[in-house]
Amino acid sequence: MRHVYQTGLRLPRQLSESEGIAEAVFLLTRYYHGGYTEGYEGALLDALEGNLEGLELVLSRMSESLKEIERAKYVNWVFTDHFDRLDWEARRLLVIAYLHQNSDFLPAKLLELDPARLVDHFRVLIIDHVSSKDLLRGVLEAK
Repeated sequence: MRHVYQTGLRLPRQLSESEGIAEAVFLLTRYYHGGYTEGYEGALLDALEGNLEGLELVLSRMSESLKEIERAKYVNWVFTDHFDRLDWEARRLLVIAYLHQNSDFLPAKLLELDPARLVDHFRVLIIDHVSSKDLLRGVLEAK
């Protein structure tokens, strides 16, 4: 964790040994899902399976968790910097533009709503839209 925080993040951070251990325990406790185990104790069981594959699984899952956390922080920053700081009318116009641009793909019930009602939900709408596109792309690439 110390190495990743120092060399692998956009905003590097120095962690003491105890901070690195605490961060690893936190990630494992909150996010770890092995084949049949969960949490910190599950990661310990998987890591101690007797071969390097168990340890590789734990490290891989930790890195994926950290990537998800950092990705969420970045998305949050993008919305804060580019959408939330706009005045309300500019945000409403952006929602209108989004609905118009994606009208062929969005449900009719969503398109029937007054765009002003969607201004406060725009972040979720965009994140869900991107997630759906990524899911569809993954399905199509698997074929």
